[in-house]
Amino acid sequence: MKKIAIIIMLLFSIGVAKDSNLNPKELETNCNKGDMASCIHLGGLYYQGQGVRQDYNKAAQLFQKACDGGNAFGCYSLGSLYDKGKGVKQDYNKAAQLYQKACDGGYTNGCYDLGYLYYKGQGVRQDYNKATQLLQKACDGGYAIGCSFLGILYFKDKDYNKATQLYQKACDNGIAEGCDDLGNLYYYGWGVKQDYKKSAQPYQKACDGGYAKGCYSLGDLYYYGWGVKQDYKKAAQLYQKACNGEYAVGCSSLGILYYDGQGVRQDYKKAAQLFQKACDGEYAKGCYDLGNLYYYGWGIRQDYKKAAQLYQKACDNGHAKGCSSLGILYYDGQGVKQDYKKAAQLYQKACDGGYAVGCSFLGLLYEKGYGVRQNNITAKELYGKACDMGLQIGCDNYARLNQ
Repeated sequence: MKKIAIIIMLLFSIGVAKDSNLNPKELETNCNKGDMASCIHLGGLYYQGQGVRQDYNKAAQLFQKACDGGNAFGCYSLGSLYDKGKGVKQDYNKAAQLYQKACDGGYTNGCYDLGYLYYKGQGVRQDYNKATQLLQKACDGGYAIGCSFLGILYFKDKDYNKATQLYQKACDNGIAEGCDDLGNLYYYGWGVKQDYKKSAQPYQKACDGGYAKGCYSLGDLYYYGWGVKQDYKKAAQLYQKACNGEYAVGCSSLGILYYDGQGVRQDYKKAAQLFQKACDGEYAKGCYDLGNLYYYGWGIRQDYKKAAQLYQKACDNGHAKGCSSLGILYYDGQGVKQDYKKAAQLYQKACDGGYAVGCSFLGLLYEKGYGVRQNNITAKELYGKACDMGLQIGCDNYARLNQ
């Protein structure tokens, strides 16, 4: 959450010198006369390429002049350029010095960004206590993003009560991510009494504030009917909004609704498009679900090879079912060359990932001696593990080998 507000949006938030009117020539004249606000605004025009040719280096020079003239916002703006490496060589240490100057000059955004550098250990020695102090200063100074990030730090330290207060403050001041984090506390019952209905309110505020994950979280409440009346159509609308905001999980969840025909007309082709978008967004389950469509030929042409590629991507990203499904393809020789040893490795990965079916299939390989050395003791252990995870066939096979 380093840069929720873009620097150039901030550049025009301060007052304009009386005679400037954002005219480049007039701004330059006033800047040369010592009007530091005009230097900053002119720097902003060069940064954006508005009315002048875009020139980050020129922007940096103007921000430097404003900073040297005692303008805290000029120091902050120049610090941001060093932070990003625009117009100047990227230098976190230099950025930290400038943010410090801005913070000391009363510009709380500088306190926030300096706190972030201390948190990450960029340009300064990593120091969580220092980061906390600076974020608190930003929060106390009215920079609500500082409250939200500080809430995350307290949450990580399991001080849920303090986190709740900070998320609430951030949310009340229009920080959509803070609203989503507050909703999560009520959703999971962290530091507060679990209350789905109460979580819906900040999720709605987060969604209305353009935070895609908030739309997804609220969509889940409508999907399951938790804290709100179950409404698949409403869930679909919210998942769509999340997906449009590039939140891959929202695309995947909407794909499921199209797959099942809940809240929308059943459409496997549409589901496939959404699963693809989720997969492209590095959401492993989206890859797995799309792989299933290719495996069964639902909404798209059946293609075992494509299914294998998608299961592989899902597996590589930690999706245990994807590993197991790819193992089945290697076992059967569908879309890949038959390879029992490879199947065993994939079932092992699925089993280690907590997927009972993977344990059961691996047990079968040990029982039969396919791809591994035959071992009924290991097979029984794997069947037992699958049984403990709730898979009935694992229980049945365990009982059979235990006779």
